[in-house]
Amino acid sequence: MTLPAPAALHHLGVLAIDGPDAATFLQGQATCDTRALSDTHGALGALCNLQGRMIVSFYMLPAADGLRLVMPRDRVDAVLAHLKKYAVFSKVTLRDDTPAYTVSSEGGDGEPFALQTRDGALRMFLRGGRALGLRPAASTLPDGSATWRAASIAAGELLVDTANADQYLPQALNYDVIDGVSFRKGCYTGQEVVARMHFKGKMKERLYVCQAAGAVAPEAGSPVTDADGRTVGTVVDAVARDGDCFVGAVIRHEAVAAGGLRLAGGQPVTVGAAPYSLPA
Repeated sequence: MTLPAPAALHHLGVLAIDGPDAATFLQGQATCDTRALSDTHGALGALCNLQGRMIVSFYMLPAADGLRLVMPRDRVDAVLAHLKKYAVFSKVTLRDDTPAYTVSSEGGDGEPFALQTRDGALRMFLRGGRALGLRPAASTLPDGSATWRAASIAAGELLVDTANADQYLPQALNYDVIDGVSFRKGCYTGQEVVARMHFKGKMKERLYVCQAAGAVAPEAGSPVTDADGRTVGTVVDAVARDGDCFVGAVIRHEAVAAGGLRLAGGQPVTVGAAPYSLPA
C-alpha cells in the first residue's frame, strides 16, 4: 500500500519527559534501553504492569530537554498518571505534549529507529517503508491514520492502545524480535516476568499478520476462531481498506498451523508471512 507522505496521524499523541533525570527515570520503567538513545537513533519500547503485561507501547525520540514518547493518543492521560506515581524522587517533569506537535507519516526507507531531520520534521524510520515524524503543531496535513495503521499491521509492528492495555506480554506482540525489549538493561517494572518467559518459557501464541475479505474491520479484542468454532486468538488491530481487512492478531501457533481460521463475523482469515522471523 502507498503511504501518504506527509500525512497527519491523529490517533497518536506525545508524552514529554523532561529534566536531567529523564533517561535514567525511564530506564527503570521501560522495556527498552534508554542508554541506546542518541541523536541518530530512537527506540521502540513499552511500559508493563507487575504481571509483565504491557500498559502501553511507544516510539521514543530524543529532545533538547529530555525525551518524547509517541504513543496511542487514548493512552496519554493514563500513562501520564501512571508515571507521575514513580517520578516524585527524580528530577523530571511530565506532561501531555500532544498539542505541541503534529505526529505525521513521512514515508521512506532506512534502518529501523534511525533518526533524520528533514523539512522541519524529526523523522524516525520504521519497518515497512514507514517513517514517523514530529512536526510543529501548526502543520496542516491530510489524515493518514487508517493507511498508517494498515501499513503497521503489514509490518508486524503494533502499538498497545487502550483496547489492548494490560493484555499482552511484550513477546506476544513480537517485541523481543523487533528490538522493543532489552534483556541486558536490568530491572524495570514487570521485568522478572518478561525475562522468565524469554529465558525459561515458550510462547504458545504470537502476533500474526492476517488478511480477510470484507469492508468492515473487526474490533480490537474480538475473537479469532478455528474450524470448530473454538477461540484460538484475539484481534489486536484491524483496518478495512479497498474491500479487504488487514488484521493483526495474537493467535496460538498450533491453530495457525491447522488453518481454517475465521473472524467473529465468519470471514475466513489468511495468515501471511511476517516481515521478520519468529522464534521456533
